Amino acid sequence: MTRALDWRDRRHWSAKRRPCRYCGRLTNLRDEQGRPAMKVCAEQAEADAERTR
Repeated sequence: MTRALDWRDRRHWSAKRRPCRYCGRLTNLRDEQGRPAMKVCAEQAEADAERTR
């Protein structure tokens, strides 16, 4: 079961918009490794990865 990601911490925010690593749309959000990623896209990628395990 996929869990909702908690991105309330300020480390997930950047003033600089960059293309999401999954969909290419511009985002201010960053994943756990600091890479640009929209939360919805990251949750979908996690769900897809769980299905292939």
